[in-house]
Amino acid sequence: MPRIKKASRNMTLTKDNRTYGLFHTICKIAFLGGGNNFWLEDMDCPAILTKIYNAINPVLEVIIILFIMSHFGAFWTQPNLTETQSTDRMLLTCVNGISYTVYVNILYYKPDMRELVRELVTFAARLKEVSNDGIIEEMMHRTAFRYMIALFLVSSAVVSYGFQSYNK
Repeated sequence: MPRIKKASRNMTLTKDNRTYGLFHTICKIAFLGGGNNFWLEDMDCPAILTKIYNAINPVLEVIIILFIMSHFGAFWTQPNLTETQSTDRMLLTCVNGISYTVYVNILYYKPDMRELVRELVTFAARLKEVSNDGIIEEMMHRTAFRYMIALFLVSSAVVSYGFQSYNK
């Protein structure tokens, strides 16, 4: 079995690789969903969209932090709630606080995240050079797709719960 050489940092990646496209799509969805750009290069989004995002992002960060702080403040300012309201307060405080903590952690490790994406894409390109097995690649893509669907379903459940709370 041939050895896989360590890729150099300035290696050009083949953009026709399906795994390259998969990681690019994941990073693009994360960027358009409100996250940061973890891709190796600039996203192929319109420049006006990127400028608008970069201008609005700090304002949205402050709004989110104030929103989470208001969740915590509700424990002192809203003591006379029904059982359902009290449960909703506890659930939303925990979920939003933990979710934002994860987001801040990802931002803190952004250079490492980009390095991880680069390593994964480079490894996939090298692996395709050594062993071009379409079945294994298809299985990897299906598994990644399943995880993305599960993440989407969990996210949509949280959004649906928010809409339900709003309509009460």
